[in-house]
Amino acid sequence: MNTDEKLSKLSSLSEQSLREQLLVPLMSRMGFKSVMLNHGSLERGKDIVCFDINRLGEREYIAVVAKATDLDGNVSSPNSLQALVHQIEQCFDVEYCDLFGKKRITMDRVFVVTSRRITNGAQETVFGRLEKSNLSKMVNFVSGAQLAALLDEHFPAYWDATAEPIEVLREHRERLLQFARTLLASLGANLSSLDATLNEVMASPVPVRIAAPPDRTISHLSPNGVEIDKIAPEHAHNFCPRYSSRSIHDTFHHAKRYLMFSMTEVEEMIERYEKVVVIEDPAEFMKQFEVELEKRYDFSRLPFDWVSKAMKALGELEDGLRDVEPLRQRLHQIGKLEWAASVVDSLPALAQEIEAFLGEVDQDSFTLHWQIETKDERGKLGLLYGQDATAREDSFTTSHTRLIESFLGDETRLITSEDVMSDVLYRVREHFNRLLAAHGLLDEV
Repeated sequence: MNTDEKLSKLSSLSEQSLREQLLVPLMSRMGFKSVMLNHGSLERGKDIVCFDINRLGEREYIAVVAKATDLDGNVSSPNSLQALVHQIEQCFDVEYCDLFGKKRITMDRVFVVTSRRITNGAQETVFGRLEKSNLSKMVNFVSGAQLAALLDEHFPAYWDATAEPIEVLREHRERLLQFARTLLASLGANLSSLDATLNEVMASPVPVRIAAPPDRTISHLSPNGVEIDKIAPEHAHNFCPRYSSRSIHDTFHHAKRYLMFSMTEVEEMIERYEKVVVIEDPAEFMKQFEVELEKRYDFSRLPFDWVSKAMKALGELEDGLRDVEPLRQRLHQIGKLEWAASVVDSLPALAQEIEAFLGEVDQDSFTLHWQIETKDERGKLGLLYGQDATAREDSFTTSHTRLIESFLGDETRLITSEDVMSDVLYRVREHFNRLLAAHGLLDEV
C-alpha cells in the first residue's frame, strides 16, 4: 500500500473507527499505559485518556482529542478551531476520575489527532488562543500524514493484518483467554470446566449462546477491570417513571456510579460507603444511604464536585421508586406484571436495528410506529418503521428529529438509538397507564 492509498484510507475513517480501531491499539503499541476510551456524555473533551512514565518515574496523564476532519485555521469557516480550543481547555480544566488510582487527576498534556489534514495556520490559531492560559506548550498536533508514519513504525498490521508477528498474535490470544477465564469465574463459572469450554469455543463454528439475567449488569468496563453490579430481580426490568425517560434500572446504576465518584474523595467514609453500594435492592439502598452516609456525615453538604451529581441521581432514584412501585403492584393486581416486564425488557434487543435505521435517515424529522405483540402471555415490542398501525389498540408512534439540541440550545448532535429507546419507554409507560385506567386503577393517564 503506497502513501496515497494509506492517506485515503485514513481520510475515510469515522471518528469512532479512528478512536477504537486505530488510536487505542496504536498508542498501546507505542508504550502508553492504560489507554482507555473516554468518549461519551461525561468525557469533557477527552476522547481517550492514558498515561506515560517520565524520567523521574512519575505518571504524566495524557488526553487525546480525536478528529476525522480537516483542521482549518480560518476561524470563520465551518471547520474552524474555536470548538476545538474549547475542547482542549476542557481537557485541562475538568478533572478526570482515576478509578484505579482512587483519585482525581488533571491532564498534563493533550494530543490533537486528526486522520486528515492540518491546514496552514491551524496550529498557530490554537496556540494563539491558548497562550493566554499558558496551555500552548502542553498541546501536540498529529496530522493524517504523521499518523500514517506512526502506524508504519509501531502498528504496520493496521495496513495489512498478515504483517502482525506471530508472537504478538499469541500474546493477544493469551490475554483474551485470561480475560475470559477471569470474567467467567467472577460470574460463577465452574472452574474445573473453564479451559475445556474455552477450547471448545475456539474450535467450534457454532455461535455461543449467552442468556444474561436482567438482575446482573456490567456497570463499568475498561482495559483495567470489569465491575459487575446486581439489582434485585423485581427491579431489574426497564420500567420507566411517568415523568422520566430513564428506567429505574438505569437510574439505580447512575446513582451508584455518581456515588462512587464522590466517595473517591472521602477516604474516611469508604467503609460505610462499601456497606451501602453492595446492596442489591434499590429501596433498601436508599434507606441505608440515609442512615450510613446522609445522617452521619451530612453527605449532601460535602464540598466535592461529584456530590451534587450523586444527590441528584439519588433523588431521581427515590422519586422513581415512589412512582414505579405502585405501577408494579397495580399491574400485578390485574395479572399483567410479567407481561409488562417482558414488554419493556424486549426493547434493548432492537437497539442494533434502530441504530442501522438511524444511519440511513436523511429527513430532519421522522415518525416511527411501534406495536406490542403478545404471545404465551408475554409481550414484545416490534418496530414497524413507516407502517401506520395506530388504529390498533397495542400500537403507538414516536416522533423524532435527526439533530438534537443541547439543554441550552447552543449545540446539536445526531440522534442515537438511546434517544429513541428513551422516547419509546416513555410511550410504553403511557400505554400501561391507559391499561390501568381501563381497570379503574388509575385516575390520571
